[in-house]
Amino acid sequence: MSSRYVTTEYNRHRRIVGRLNDIYARAIAFRVTHARILEEMSALYTLPDYKRLTTYYLGYIAGLQAGLDADIWRNHIVWMLGPASGPTRVVHSEWTAEMSTLCRIPGALYGGHFWTDDGGKPTDKVFTDYKPTN
Repeated sequence: MSSRYVTTEYNRHRRIVGRLNDIYARAIAFRVTHARILEEMSALYTLPDYKRLTTYYLGYIAGLQAGLDADIWRNHIVWMLGPASGPTRVVHSEWTAEMSTLCRIPGALYGGHFWTDDGGKPTDKVFTDYKPTN
């Protein structure tokens, strides 16, 4: 037999887990930016349910979030380089003469993380800022 407090705590935990899973599922489905994920996580941290979780459940949530973050970085994001007009080179592809020229000119080579489509090909959806790398 469990106490009323234990049941309430468990239900609170399940609501937060549901919200966390929803944030990451929508991030992958709609390919939102990293900043948007951080905004939604900040909103999650301000919920009364989250603030009242025990240390055990806070650790559980932190571990779950780390796993969901790792999944995005491992399976859905690719680093791309190119001129300011847009990326032309995907990581692990052959280095081109254009890249050699750009990397020698200060502020000419840009880079950023982009979402991949369902087939693993890079999209034009930005995950992190596309900004100068040199």
